Order: sequence, then structure tokens, then C-alpha cells
Amino acid sequence: MRTRYAVAVTLGGMMVAASAPRISEMTELLWKARTEKRLTPLLSKAYPSLDLETAYRVQKVFVSRILANDRVGGFKAGLNSPASQKRFGLRAPMAGVLLASGRNEGTPVVDRSKFRRLALETEVAFEVGRPIAQPVRIVAALRERIRAVMPAIELPELGFADMKRLKGVDVISANAAVASFIVGVSHKSGSVNFDPLTVALSWDGREINRWEGAMESRWKSALWLVNAMVARGWRIESGHILMTGALGKLLPGKPGKYVADYGKLGRVSFEIR
Repeated sequence: MRTRYAVAVTLGGMMVAASAPRISEMTELLWKARTEKRLTPLLSKAYPSLDLETAYRVQKVFVSRILANDRVGGFKAGLNSPASQKRFGLRAPMAGVLLASGRNEGTPVVDRSKFRRLALETEVAFEVGRPIAQPVRIVAALRERIRAVMPAIELPELGFADMKRLKGVDVISANAAVASFIVGVSHKSGSVNFDPLTVALSWDGREINRWEGAMESRWKSALWLVNAMVARGWRIESGHILMTGALGKLLPGKPGKYVADYGKLGRVSFEIR
């Protein structure tokens, strides 16, 4: 007898279970595209009933295969704004698993040839100090488990086969477009008041993105992320990085020299070639 996951999908009022074989099939499509360095297929086209929970189950199997030759580097939140969620057919942010091999520090040079469609985002990241294996109720409790805060850049992989028909469940299944990320100099959590936070990103000396807001929004995003991933069976370890989502625009990764200025939080400089 085939084992079935307890995932409900609504089709014309009928409840249909998403089976383990189907999840295996979807994972195999993603894995083949990854290993053959092809554009990532949209699973929602081949599997129109693909829903949120099934997408996260596919993500977990897909990431588990990647982790045979890698390690968890942390976790990421994305699509934090209601507008971005609506655009991709979601009602909440999305989450993914950062890979240790994707971590960069200092002033790295990013090779565009290693990406199919490179993008970049300015973000704030937190470094976990104490492991988290259970849900965290409030931000104050999360603060007790965070060791450091730092400026960060995410370099997601948006190499999907059809960007116009891309849905949130497609991105989630493919591990939320995780590829690489850059972390700046860390500051001990609570050592400095970074409010209000202003982030300005320049490209070859020209400002191309600016965000102003409160650090509390980053803490709330981290809290959502922690609870979302713990609920899906992940354990968040000491040293893991929590990326809290884009500050401002999602930008194409064009060649050039970039400087992200976070004020008191510091700067992140990098080059794309």
C-alpha cells in the first residue's frame, strides 16, 4: 500500500490527497533542472492542484537531497508585503532554507555565470545564539535567542522557466529561490539602537534603492520565519542566519560595483561580474 501525505487540495469542492509519489515526481523535476543547470520548471503548470502545504513538502524533500552535499546555513523569509503576496497568489510570506555553501563575507565578487537569472535584495539578518526547536511566542522571547544583527544582501536565483506565470507555490517548492547571500559585520544584539533604519543601495556610484523603516519590522519577520520553519520540522541551530526579507526593491543582478549603506548598522560592498 502506498503511503500518502495528509495534505488536502480543493478541486471543485472535492478534497484530494497529495500523494507521496506525486511529491517525489515534483521533486525529481526540480532536481533534474538543478543538476542539468536548466531553468526551473513551474510545477503549478504540470500540477494545477499544487497548494501551499504540498509546496512546502516538496521543498523539504528537495532541500534534503541538496543537503547530502551541503549544510543548513540558516533560513530566509520572502514576500513580506501584502502586495507581493497578492502578486504571487499567497496570503502570507514564504520561507526557505539557506545553504552554508551560499554564504559570503567581506567584499566578494559574484560570478553571474553561476546563476541563470541573478537578482539581489538588501536585507537585515540575525544570527542565532541559542537553538530553537519549539515555537517562539513573542519578539521579546526571540531576542533572548539571537546573538547578533548584521546588514545582509540576498542573491536569489530567479531562473524560472516562465516568469509571467510564476506562482508563489512554484517559488516555495524550489526552496524560495535560495542561492547565495552576503553578510556584513555583525553587532551584538541589543548593543546599539538602529532605529530608525535607513538603507541606501548604490550601483557604480548611483543610488538605485532606498528603504526607511523600523527595526521592529525585521524582528517580526524573523519571528514569523522561526515559527514557520519550526512548524515544518526544522531545528534552528546556533550560528544559523535568519534573513528577514527585502528592504525595498528586488533588483536584477547587473555587472558593476555595489555598496549598501545601512547607517549605524554598517555597509556591505560587493561586485558582480
